Amino acid sequence: MYNYTSLSPPFSRLLPIGIISQQRRTIVTDELISTETLGRWTGGRESVSGIVATVFGPAGLVGHHVVSRLARIGSHVIVPYRDDGWKVKEQKCLGALGKVNLVPLEMSDEATVHRALAKSNVVINLIGSDIDTRNYSIRDTNVNCTYRIAKAAAATGNVERFIHVSAEGADLNAESAFYSSKAEGEDIVRQFFPNATIMRPNTIFGFYDRYLNRLAHLCNYLPIMPTFRGGTQKARPIWVNDVAQSIINSLYDYRSQGKTYHLFGPHEYTQKEINQWVIATCLQEGNIEFDVSSEKLLHFYGWLLDLLPTHGYRLLSKDLVKRMKVDCLPPGGPDVLTQEDLGVETSSLEDKGRAILEKHIGERQGTYQEQYGVERSRLERNPWLVHPNMDSTYSGEPGPFGEATGGSRNLWYENYNHYDGLMPDGKRLPNGTFDWKEWQKKNPGMEYEKRL
Repeated sequence: MYNYTSLSPPFSRLLPIGIISQQRRTIVTDELISTETLGRWTGGRESVSGIVATVFGPAGLVGHHVVSRLARIGSHVIVPYRDDGWKVKEQKCLGALGKVNLVPLEMSDEATVHRALAKSNVVINLIGSDIDTRNYSIRDTNVNCTYRIAKAAAATGNVERFIHVSAEGADLNAESAFYSSKAEGEDIVRQFFPNATIMRPNTIFGFYDRYLNRLAHLCNYLPIMPTFRGGTQKARPIWVNDVAQSIINSLYDYRSQGKTYHLFGPHEYTQKEINQWVIATCLQEGNIEFDVSSEKLLHFYGWLLDLLPTHGYRLLSKDLVKRMKVDCLPPGGPDVLTQEDLGVETSSLEDKGRAILEKHIGERQGTYQEQYGVERSRLERNPWLVHPNMDSTYSGEPGPFGEATGGSRNLWYENYNHYDGLMPDGKRLPNGTFDWKEWQKKNPGMEYEKRL
């Protein structure tokens, strides 16, 4: 049992008419709560699904996708936000008029937590952190915030479904504070909601993640690509859309109550394999692999980086060094529930990850300008779409978009995509022509290209 001293007496909340009333905290029994009010939706954003959901952590990687899926089926979504709400302001447009409501939140103020939950029958907790920040430690975020949310949700007496997103590898006895705090957060949710659905996703990647984008920045701006402990740590990354869809599917599947689901991608990779794939996709094969295996040196780097005021793209931390000792893989066995039990077919890293890394191709413009003497690198263009007509020598006609081009030089429109090794000044790359068709054969899984 956990000793929490922040239990409060019956709380007060403001009714729409301005009257302050008292509401008692109800106790959730071990019996599964009926979900009859959660209708099986068939309409769009103007329909009524019967869901009034509060999504904690809406500004995160998964939050935007969950809010979007709830809003498009006609749900009322409460979006609690911190600071000025800049990161969630676009979510108002995801649903019908008045169905997505932004509510200010401060986890240190229980009154704001109660207000965000007062009218909801569904709570989705996406709040989590794998690093200490200036205001919140790992335990504050993963344990104390989860406790306040679960306690306030139980106090309303209206919440029928509670979905809590944890992490693969959560263990009370883990050396990592992240894994142990995630497991403790699961136990807290179970105490208040025995019928809660727990999600344990593997490493999540998406367009605004801190995983593939961080590796892409490293291979673009550093001459080396670091690996840790030989790069042998294994993981099964999962696409963010698959995680969000699993959460939504579990919401209207009554069999998911009281269950724990492990979410993971179709393929298993080592850290070294992912690094090599990112380097090849960003067309930076010249990077040198550098391995750091000394645990004392890793802890020193982690301690040093923990002193930084920001944590958005931090490469290493003291807790991450501990997590690198454990493979991020789902448990085996026939009784393990996965995303397939929720009807979700996952997408591969090779297919969805290429679109994420596409924007990183050619970021190292200064290097190519210095080495090849050109104003703009050809690597900034999309190597998967070809416009062969653009490679003809300029004949005095205006460009394809009416842009003015002068002299005999073949100037390129910045959004026109082609990659055949020809530089803007008409010269070829020193190492020969880049054969994009041959490169495509060596890198299969580009189904998204057909949809462009």
